[in-house]
Amino acid sequence: MTDNEPECRIAARHIILQNFRDNIEPKIQLEIKRFSPAHDIWAQATEALRLWAEDAPAETNRYHKIEFIVIYRDGSVYNSCYLLQRRHADDPAHPPDLSRQMLLCLETFAGLRRPAHLSEDEYTVFLHTFGRASRETHERLLAGYEIPCLGAEFVTPAASIGSPQVYLPINDISDSSQPA
Repeated sequence: MTDNEPECRIAARHIILQNFRDNIEPKIQLEIKRFSPAHDIWAQATEALRLWAEDAPAETNRYHKIEFIVIYRDGSVYNSCYLLQRRHADDPAHPPDLSRQMLLCLETFAGLRRPAHLSEDEYTVFLHTFGRASRETHERLLAGYEIPCLGAEFVTPAASIGSPQVYLPINDISDSSQPA
């Protein structure tokens, strides 16, 4: 592959979103399947989050917990959660972005991005708790799987995997008035 060729990544086959309003049983489940290579399931999932955010709590310390599962063409599965607040619908500076949330989590668990609320020592303990196998799994997803992001500044180049840790804040789901 030359520098001018696009990087080939394994595409997501479908995304499942579960809305756990008020953190109890799932109230809504949405499964988005890719029917053609041109079908943008990431944009469709993000639009569902934006619509659900209109019904999310407005208080800064409350949210709807959204569990999401991304299933890739090779059978690999990634699952995590998104803490959805009303501001994700109302504030253009904080729109929902499923791929960005996934990227931030992957970078955190791969040891590339320390959350702002953790000290360097706390982050080291965090990474040690999950172990090297977890880091390698997250590095593999970052290096070879489709994770589109709205802003190129959030994309982790595959060449940086294994490089020194990058310490950038990821406190996107809370504000400064909340306890760390």
